[in-house]
Amino acid sequence: MGVFSKKEDDATKMLKKALSLELDGQYQDAIDILNKAILIEPKNQAIWISEVRIYEKLGFKDVAKEIIEKGLATYPNSGFLWELKGDWDFKGGEIQESILSFDKSLTIDPNNAPLWIKKSNAYIILEKYQETLEALNVCISIDPRNLDALSRKLLCFNKLGNYQEIIKMIDDALSENPKEPTLWCEKGYCLYKLGRKHESNKALENACFLNPNISKVYLEKGISLYNKKIYQSAIETFEIGLLLDPNNWIIWYHKGLCHLCLDQNKDAIDIFEKGLLIHPKSADLWARKGFSLINTNQFQEAYEALDISLSINPNNEIARREIEIVTIALENMGIKPGSWDPIIHLDKEDPIKHPYSQSNIMNVKNNDKNKSGTIPPLNTELSTLKRDKNKETRVTCKTCGHVYCYNNLDVMNNITKKIDNTARFFGSLANSPIGGRKSEDTIDYKRCQKCGSRNIISEIIYFD
Repeated sequence: MGVFSKKEDDATKMLKKALSLELDGQYQDAIDILNKAILIEPKNQAIWISEVRIYEKLGFKDVAKEIIEKGLATYPNSGFLWELKGDWDFKGGEIQESILSFDKSLTIDPNNAPLWIKKSNAYIILEKYQETLEALNVCISIDPRNLDALSRKLLCFNKLGNYQEIIKMIDDALSENPKEPTLWCEKGYCLYKLGRKHESNKALENACFLNPNISKVYLEKGISLYNKKIYQSAIETFEIGLLLDPNNWIIWYHKGLCHLCLDQNKDAIDIFEKGLLIHPKSADLWARKGFSLINTNQFQEAYEALDISLSINPNNEIARREIEIVTIALENMGIKPGSWDPIIHLDKEDPIKHPYSQSNIMNVKNNDKNKSGTIPPLNTELSTLKRDKNKETRVTCKTCGHVYCYNNLDVMNNITKKIDNTARFFGSLANSPIGGRKSEDTIDYKRCQKCGSRNIISEIIYFD
């Protein structure tokens, strides 16, 4: 026993020395010492892991993989080496192979709870949620309070739509921590999904009592998921926020953005309309609705939505960009912009139906704090907002004071010139006759036409 302890102690000292050399950048010396340490104490996991890490750091991934395989050839019953191989496979995107490696390690050490978590992660990536649950159940049987396992189990039940099981898990958590508002929110959401709206409302009321600003928590969490491009999870998070605060148009707006990113344009249109019922003076909501309508080839209604956005905020970049696109599309179809009877109506007699809000448009005044530009009255008919031929954009340069105007015809002519110039460029590459023609000068309407400054103010003006 004394000899074994001395070997183990020597190997540990050598490992520390190698780590010190690694920190100093003396990688080859560190590797030499680690190779000697492995011969003394081959069961020391840290030695193998350190050598693999150094080779990986140096960019010799093939060598690192060879070390793992060499170790397994020498010690095929080493659970930690199979786990190390599984980790390596997982990082390399070989998910199925990583599961096989984890299984071999678990055969040797079936009570390794963290390894069951790793196996469940692999199944989650493969979207095999039933197999994920089986791995997590084993982990929980070993470690009943493993929070990683419990959170992943919730994810699986959510993906499988098994809200009853989620409620059971949440109730267990609430028995230990009844004052956690997020647990009440999650329970309220599950009950809502099951159609148990009365119970859902009670759970959500508890959450709001414990934290009156809880809806903001879900808004921020949803935005974080949106920024990470985890759109479906963001949608589910925003849904909880809307159950808590159905009149929060900002949540409706971000939920609509998620549907847009998933190319679910019809759903996005419906959601933006619900947000507009609450805050019909939001230039961003109108702009995004117009963008969604373009994606579904509803150009006339898209034109109206974008035009309303610009009447609220002439500087809305999305609306300004998209209305140029839809104008060209309409012209190509032989339709003069604004020549049809209004499709969108803003009067109180024909509101967009809102499934959550009980007062429909009555709450608009209370949600009017976030204003943008000159906002038309709520009961203004679209006929006063639709694009008028006697309408121009007046630009004032804050740098030199130059004032000038342009209209949609100017913009269209400018776009046509850009298209022609592009055609000439490609024609020159193909030795086409069009390629020999001189390019026409185009205008950047985002710059002052006199001094070239971008420090400008734009506003829409109408004249008789």
